[in-house]
Amino acid sequence: MRVLQEVSFIRRKMWQIFFFPSSSRKAQYAKRLIQKLKNRLYNTLYFIDLNQPKFNNIQQAYYQSHKDYATYKILLGHNLIASSISLGEEVIQRAQKFGFPYLTMELARNLMIQYGVFRTNEKKARYYQTLMFEQFELYQAEIRTEAYFQELAVHFSRSRSSKPEMAKMANQYADEVEQYLSRFHTYRLVLNGYRVLSMRYQIENDYENTIAVSRRALDIIENDPTLNTQTALLIFYFNILQSCIQLRRLEEGEQAAQKCLKLVPEGSNNWFSVLELHLMLAFHTNKFQKAYEVLRLAIQHPDLKKLPDAIQEQWIIYKAYVQYFISIGKISSTGKEQIQSFRIGKFLNEVPTFSKDKRGVNISIIVIQILFLLAKTEFGEVIDRVETLNMYRHRYLRRDDTFRSNCFIQMLLQIPSANFNRIATVRRTQKLMDQLKNVPIETARQSGEIEVIPYETLWRFVLQSLELKPKSKRYDSGEGKRGLPSGTNPQPED
Repeated sequence: MRVLQEVSFIRRKMWQIFFFPSSSRKAQYAKRLIQKLKNRLYNTLYFIDLNQPKFNNIQQAYYQSHKDYATYKILLGHNLIASSISLGEEVIQRAQKFGFPYLTMELARNLMIQYGVFRTNEKKARYYQTLMFEQFELYQAEIRTEAYFQELAVHFSRSRSSKPEMAKMANQYADEVEQYLSRFHTYRLVLNGYRVLSMRYQIENDYENTIAVSRRALDIIENDPTLNTQTALLIFYFNILQSCIQLRRLEEGEQAAQKCLKLVPEGSNNWFSVLELHLMLAFHTNKFQKAYEVLRLAIQHPDLKKLPDAIQEQWIIYKAYVQYFISIGKISSTGKEQIQSFRIGKFLNEVPTFSKDKRGVNISIIVIQILFLLAKTEFGEVIDRVETLNMYRHRYLRRDDTFRSNCFIQMLLQIPSANFNRIATVRRTQKLMDQLKNVPIETARQSGEIEVIPYETLWRFVLQSLELKPKSKRYDSGEGKRGLPSGTNPQPED
């Protein structure tokens, strides 16, 4: 904020020096000139060509209605009763049709007064009074629905994990919103109303019902020209794509991904967000070659560097997983399409931001490090990291929303104790694997961003890496640096 204030101060000084170099009142004159320029620029906003292809029906109605409403108020201010009433009745019909209750309410209030006082038309005055109260009720419903969604979204976004304590509040909001949706039908109410209904299930990681609610919203939006916008369609297809990742529904998810990509400009933030989900879908359905193609599309786009650092770092993590699958032969990468090679040391130096998110994507970073070391049979390096890994688990993974990560990390911790022997590792981790299977990813209370690839899938590749262990070399499985830290509990903590 201070930097912005300093920049603004410098700009004002430049204006003073350039336009009024010798005046003793340069500051006052420059301020007045800047304000005049702003007002002229604001006036140009009224000269909008609404016939441009970029404006859909709702946008055209929005801009035209607000322009006409401003004109109506000016006519009213000049006491031009007949002209203002004529324009007001024209605008109110459009505002009603496209669902602008605040405009309809204000116009109805003014027309009620005009017909009651100036035109003495009691019938029309009563009609607009009734309409005013109806639109007031609708406007209240819109405001409440929007506020409910914002509250749920803000609380939910503060953590990558689910929020069981929010479920009761979300259900109460959803029940109220259902009543509004049964009575009213406007763009904002439908959009935010179904977002509240969807959020109720997202909070509980109920992906089946999230898809069902999103489909229900799309059925309404796609069949009503007053609701059909790219923004609305994108929101609910995006929800479907997210849910299909967790449910591992490849075909349905692929269709949702293609729908989303058609709704966003290439290189935009939303475009990268859709590609990220598309990549996750490929990972979760074992379509690793497809994941490679999606990753290459993203990381070779020049606009990736314009995204916030945290998002760029997330793509670095995805690149690490893709490179892991290349290294074990699950992805074919040849010719000009090959992405830049991966180095663990550089990877560790490129992802500093996530150190603040101790129970989030740091899990993904730790897991991919161990996977690379196992694939390269650098078992000594794995042992060196075991103690740090165990400390991390005890410090950050002690809650239900990271149960699966807790299980998987403990499975990795058993590998050195089994002397990197596949059979011994399977035996030592059987109970942990059973617990992992008893809490499948689609029902686990954890964010989808934590588990980039289902742990059951990764474990198969871990065991394959152990099969490659040199038979002649033996590793000490006792306590200390070259073994599993003492006190390691093979059972995950709740």
